[in-house]
Amino acid sequence: MGLMDELIENIVKHADYRYNARKEELRNQLESKGLKVYFTHELTSCKKKSEFRNRYPELQRKLMHKPPLLLGEIVQKGVKAYLPRDVEEERIFYKVLGNTAIIGTPDFYSQSRRSVYELKFTRRRPKLYEHHRLRACVYKWLSGAEHAYLLYCSPRGFREYEVNDEFCDSGLKSLMDKWSSPMWEWECKLCVYRTICDRFNIFSEYEDRNYKNRNS
Repeated sequence: MGLMDELIENIVKHADYRYNARKEELRNQLESKGLKVYFTHELTSCKKKSEFRNRYPELQRKLMHKPPLLLGEIVQKGVKAYLPRDVEEERIFYKVLGNTAIIGTPDFYSQSRRSVYELKFTRRRPKLYEHHRLRACVYKWLSGAEHAYLLYCSPRGFREYEVNDEFCDSGLKSLMDKWSSPMWEWECKLCVYRTICDRFNIFSEYEDRNYKNRNS
């Protein structure tokens, strides 16, 4: 195995622990208490994608070898090295409402600054995306923070956005009622599971009809 292969495997192992193993441990603990468990990243993205992640973990592991995710991990690791002492990485927060537990892991949290931070790496010019905004709002609610920020790192610039939208207990029910497949119109085109998903075919046909109607 060459050095590059070793580096990639080490990054993937670290990402697998961050995204999967550590969180699944908490999921299992809460489910053993009879709770229905949802992660913030699941509720703010396609519902069927969440089901496919659990059903086909091998596809999720293949996804981790893709360059954009590897680069994102490298950026995350690099930023961590320069964090101020009062900012900690990936603290897990959760709330239990009735028989439902919601778990969230913001990239960074500072108790002294009363803030949560989400770090995003993009190759495009940095701008605020709605699904990032929604996720940051949920993290703010889960952590009890007063402020939420989105930090975008790109070869084309760096931007920081404060997200002031409020989220509350009643907002969770609304979010779960809206949880659908897809949650955002662009998800199907970028989804690693699209070749095995019936929703992708339905959505593609719908998009084709709309395109033909707009251009007829």
